Amino acid sequence: MSTLPRPFRLRAHVWLPALAAGIPVALACTLSLIQALGGTPASVGTLGQGLLTGAALALVLHVALRRLSERHAADDEAINAAYSEIQEQLYAFDEHAAVCVVDLRGTIVHANELLCALAGYDRHELIGQPVRVLDAKGAGEATQALWDTVIGGRVWHGLMRQAAKDGRSYWVETTAVPIRDVVGFIKRFMLIQTDVTAHQRLQEDLAANHRALEMITGRLDQLVRERTAALERANEELVRLNQVKSDFVSIVSHELRTPLTSIKAFTELLCEEVADPEAQRYLQIINDESDRLSRLIDDVLDLQKIDAGKMTWHDAPVNLADLVRGAVEAFSGAFRSKGLALEVDIEALPFSACVDSDRIRQVVANLLSNALKFTPEGSVRVRLCESAEAGFAQISVADTGTGLTRQQVEKIFEPFYQVADNQQREVKGTGLGLAICRQIVAHYGGRIWAESAMGVGTTFHFTLPLMTAEATATAPALALVAAGH
Repeated sequence: MSTLPRPFRLRAHVWLPALAAGIPVALACTLSLIQALGGTPASVGTLGQGLLTGAALALVLHVALRRLSERHAADDEAINAAYSEIQEQLYAFDEHAAVCVVDLRGTIVHANELLCALAGYDRHELIGQPVRVLDAKGAGEATQALWDTVIGGRVWHGLMRQAAKDGRSYWVETTAVPIRDVVGFIKRFMLIQTDVTAHQRLQEDLAANHRALEMITGRLDQLVRERTAALERANEELVRLNQVKSDFVSIVSHELRTPLTSIKAFTELLCEEVADPEAQRYLQIINDESDRLSRLIDDVLDLQKIDAGKMTWHDAPVNLADLVRGAVEAFSGAFRSKGLALEVDIEALPFSACVDSDRIRQVVANLLSNALKFTPEGSVRVRLCESAEAGFAQISVADTGTGLTRQQVEKIFEPFYQVADNQQREVKGTGLGLAICRQIVAHYGGRIWAESAMGVGTTFHFTLPLMTAEATATAPALALVAAGH
């Protein structure tokens, strides 16, 4: 190989690096050919300068292309990473929702596995079919609204009823999205659906139950109004009948009292005039029965007044201990005559109450009278103590009589309920005394009840509210009021 000319050698430090840097081999071959053809050093140098200038440009282009290639490689890595992320998201998306892609002609071009499972089709059976194959009968309105929206380039959300391959219907919550190309034109539509059949059927069941409930409620309201009106009419009639009864009782009682007074007066006169013992006995029976009838009239009138709210109450501070002692003293002779022991037990406490002393004495007297009638032997014990209910006193009358059955105890305070003497089978009393006692005690906010055991005896209890310490301190002459002076 001949020695290169000096000008060529002088520029070899540019040519060789350029060649090494990637100038095409064809350029180096061209320079060698010119030298071999005998070109002058001047011409060769001129041509070499032009070629070297082109080489420099090629070198710059190479560097630019290299940098561009490196940048594209970095972009490719970013694109691949983004693509992988999108693939993962699409996988999660596919696992969550039924997806259907439809072209501009309304033909299904993609269906994921969830859609196929939901509709009961294989994928190849759906691809290429018109999307309306999934529409349920009567779902045209929602379908039309969907396509009107997405064709206009907007997203549609709504509830749709669709039909499966086997004819069953199901409900899907649907989001329809238009898909655009790089220019911005709509080329496809994507339907993203979630199965809400169970929820929708629950809603339908709830709505049906609500309608049924409304019907039942409406019917019940009507029945309540009808029954209320009937009850109001019945109540008005009862009030009228009760008033008629009260008026009748009042009239009859007053009408009976006048001739009864005359009968009793003439009986007493005859007792003084007639000496025959047999006649005296008959007259005494008439007199006793007149007294009993008179008490019955008084009881009926009292009960009628309390029921009608017309009873007059003379409330005043009363010492209950003195009141109980007075009532017991009044019955002491009768108990001695029958051979019964009468005991009194009063706790050493201030028992002051603002009540009608005559009415409370009537209650105690009635309980003592019952104990006297239904206790053939033994004793009767009267006790005054503090009630278990705070602020109340309790008065109890316990006997050792024949006792009452549970059914009798439940009915004992009903008006006109009478208990027969278990030994003599004789009905004693009018059946109004305990009913009146209950009304009197209830008037003052107390309560009355009975406890009994057959063959052991019966105990009646009633409570009365006590006055406060301040009210007791200002009450005048309690003892006098209780003693009736």
